[in-house]
Amino acid sequence: MPEEDRSAKLGGSADSSAIITGDSNTTTITIINYNYYHENTTVVPIESTDAADENLPCPYRGLFPFGPNDAEFFFGREVFVEELFAATQNRNFIPVLGASGSGKSSVVFAGLVPKLQKEDCWKFTYFRPGSEPFHALAESLVPLYEPDKNATEQMHQARQLAEYFVNGSVPLQDVFSKIQRNYPNHRVLLIADQFEELYTLCADQKTRHSFLDILLASFQSSPGKSNVLVATMRADFLGNALSYPAFGDVLKTDIKLRSMNHNELSQVIAKPAEMLGVTFEGGLVERILDDVQDEPGNLPFLEFALTQLWKQRQGKQLTHAAYQHIGKVQGALARHADHNYGKLSAAQKEQVRRIFIQLVHPGEDRQDTRRVATKAELGEASWKLVTQLADDRLVVTSQNAANQETVEVVHEALIRNWEELRQWMNADRSFRAWQERLRFSMLQWQKMQRDEGALLRGAVLKEAEEKLEQRREELSKGEKEFIQASVALRQRSKQQIYWSLGGVGSILLLALGIWGWLNYTSWGQLTQIRWELTDVSQKVSDQYQSKAAVAFLKDENSAQALKLISQIQDANALRAIAEAYGKLNQPEKAAPLLDKAIASANQIPEALRAIAVAIGKLNQPEKTAPLLDKAIASANQIPEALSAIAVAYGKLNQPEKAAPLLDQVNVSANQIPDSPYKAHALSVIAEAYAELQQPEKATPLLDKALASANQIPHSSNKASALRAIAEAIGKLNQPEKAAPLLDKAIASANQIPDSYYKADILRATADAYGKLNQPEKAAPLLDKAIAAANQIPDSFNKEFPLRAIAVAAANLKNWGQALKATQQCPSDDCKVESLAKVLTVHAEQQHPELKEEKEEKEE
Repeated sequence: MPEEDRSAKLGGSADSSAIITGDSNTTTITIINYNYYHENTTVVPIESTDAADENLPCPYRGLFPFGPNDAEFFFGREVFVEELFAATQNRNFIPVLGASGSGKSSVVFAGLVPKLQKEDCWKFTYFRPGSEPFHALAESLVPLYEPDKNATEQMHQARQLAEYFVNGSVPLQDVFSKIQRNYPNHRVLLIADQFEELYTLCADQKTRHSFLDILLASFQSSPGKSNVLVATMRADFLGNALSYPAFGDVLKTDIKLRSMNHNELSQVIAKPAEMLGVTFEGGLVERILDDVQDEPGNLPFLEFALTQLWKQRQGKQLTHAAYQHIGKVQGALARHADHNYGKLSAAQKEQVRRIFIQLVHPGEDRQDTRRVATKAELGEASWKLVTQLADDRLVVTSQNAANQETVEVVHEALIRNWEELRQWMNADRSFRAWQERLRFSMLQWQKMQRDEGALLRGAVLKEAEEKLEQRREELSKGEKEFIQASVALRQRSKQQIYWSLGGVGSILLLALGIWGWLNYTSWGQLTQIRWELTDVSQKVSDQYQSKAAVAFLKDENSAQALKLISQIQDANALRAIAEAYGKLNQPEKAAPLLDKAIASANQIPEALRAIAVAIGKLNQPEKTAPLLDKAIASANQIPEALSAIAVAYGKLNQPEKAAPLLDQVNVSANQIPDSPYKAHALSVIAEAYAELQQPEKATPLLDKALASANQIPHSSNKASALRAIAEAIGKLNQPEKAAPLLDKAIASANQIPDSYYKADILRATADAYGKLNQPEKAAPLLDKAIAAANQIPDSFNKEFPLRAIAVAAANLKNWGQALKATQQCPSDDCKVESLAKVLTVHAEQQHPELKEEKEEKEE
């Protein structure tokens, strides 16, 4: 093995490429934008008899992924690398899913990339989505798109290109066309590593969906194209991904990284040492295999233990005594962290606690994940300690696209396996979940040029003030400034009320009279609902603004509705508003909105179906038929899509087309092997029968759906099926048939251990009782749902049951309980949707002709 310089570090500026020296060949692999870490080590030829044993490089990677220049030491994944390589020959979007710590990044960088490099016709570039996925993508492409520009110019170009991606003025396909002209003899491999960051770090759903849309539009799986996207993602985020149907379709052909078998794990342990002439003491390999078992998430612990074992080797042998000393596989990492933490003073330990909880994103219905923090967030005083932690290999420092210094935990295995950190997170989980919501609100405020409409108000502001007083030192300068600006706005508002009402006497009148009227009369409570909805609807996305606009239309406040409509671009949002205009017999206003919605639908079958139904409601069936035909062609035998189209035909009084579609769906659903897809299909079929007002067919199918849902092992998938079934039961409009089904749904809900899913099913069941006009059964069930919601540790997940409780209470005309539920909402989005729904219920009770024929589904 020839001499080579293995020194590098994670980071460097975002305007440069990482040059990675390959294996024992002289080939150089360039991966644009690739941040790679390995320790400074001098490699000496194995043939040199003069080399001291201690100068041998460590062939194991600790907690870091294997990179291209580690390929000669990368073993155990040869079969999977071949599968990936084959996929690049006929596919353009390759999702690689696996458990945290299963080696997804290593198999791409140390397996696939070096194998493709041998073809000598590839360009490689890399990004992690982070909190700004459009910019991360642009940053990875600009060096190939504009190779002649200098580093500073490329930084500026990346920012500009990201904006073009966001507003749609430059399609991603055009960028790749330019890259193809720059490199006519090469294909491009775009590596999207840690793709789950799209869900953990990017908080805006609209941004996520837009980003996925441009990737899917560019990387369509058709042979012969020159560009390939490989995206590595943790398998426990599959549910998030499947919630967006277009991405879910791609994931049906994902490549899952399975656990290694006994022989493959043996190679991982023994082969790298053999490459350097180092042996294991007799029986040690088998002992390590027994300790590591075959769980894919154990690979980081194995690699770290082997790295520590290497440091304790005796000459060219790895011994049982050294293995025992490091704490074996499961104890090596925790022992290393405890050892370095134990060296600190009491003050430093407290500082380390504050640093580490900022490096963890609190999980909701899944494991915690790592988070990238900036030097500005942690403060200058903490950075010296951060550097020390980096020297101890507990964190990794780098720079982001804005040239800010950043830090993150060395691997998520540390979050899972270091007891000290787990205890810190358990103690501070509520605070960290609140802080993440605060940061999202703060970023929205900053993006809106600090518009007052995006500041905190009401109970949310009160909570922020309490946190500012209790934990000021753990809030960044920006977070404190955001809270203080919100407090200042509240003070100005109070002063304006004071002067407009004429001094102290008016303030007393306001306090004793108006607020009493608002809080203790039905009309006053409804007025307060209108005020709060007007205020908070200015701060949310199209999705929630459309709900507010529809509510205002039905409440005969067309001025406020039109103000919101002018800001909305989303196809489904426009469709919902058009339906409302249709119910108000104003087709002349609905038609242009539907035209705009069709242009925005981007050929998505579900969106086209919804638009077609809306057009049908405007008595323009000649436009509906071709759209539904197009939706059927796009559905491609997918049960949920065909069921939705069948419902659309039913609403257009064309049952002769709906019936055979549902028969086809029944057959297809029974052949689905995967439990999440089967559960979803059963739910949709049940709802379709209920929508078609065929209770004699719906009831046995719902019973069958309940039985099938109970066979689903995963809580999230089971809850999704039970929720949809409960909603369908509520639409039967036959209490005597619905009652036993709802009893079964409640029994199933009580078997689910997770409070979030239990609360979600209970609220759906309570909602069903409300629709069946059975208040005596609904009220105690709502109490149970609230009790389950109160067991949910993080506020975000309380939104869903609270929202449904508010609507159920409104259906029962219990306005006080409805208002109380909305006021407990922890976010503006939740409050807007809850208030809008409550106000809509009231409007529909006053004007039954406005009542929706089909309740809007929860997203």
